[in-house]
Amino acid sequence: KETSLLRMTTAYAHMPSYGYSVVPYGIVSIRTPKGKKLFTYEGTPARKLIAGDIVEMMNYMMMGVVRGGTATKAALPGRDAAGKTGTSQNFKDAW
Repeated sequence: KETSLLRMTTAYAHMPSYGYSVVPYGIVSIRTPKGKKLFTYEGTPARKLIAGDIVEMMNYMMMGVVRGGTATKAALPGRDAAGKTGTSQNFKDAW
């Protein structure tokens, strides 16, 4: 079954947040033209999903995919980057 970019991002977002949950959102606040606040995103409390040492090992492994594996073209000069190897269904659902 296919999935969305938002779902894939949510699935991996705990990796750079040291194992804490991440709830995506798109709107921070809504105001009327006169400045009256109608809505403000208050956030969602983060939960620890994975132990820090496990996340650290996974991040290191996924960074290797970008440094010298199948995702070298995704490298970002001056920034750490990590990637996932492999795909399925003959690249039908490749990101």
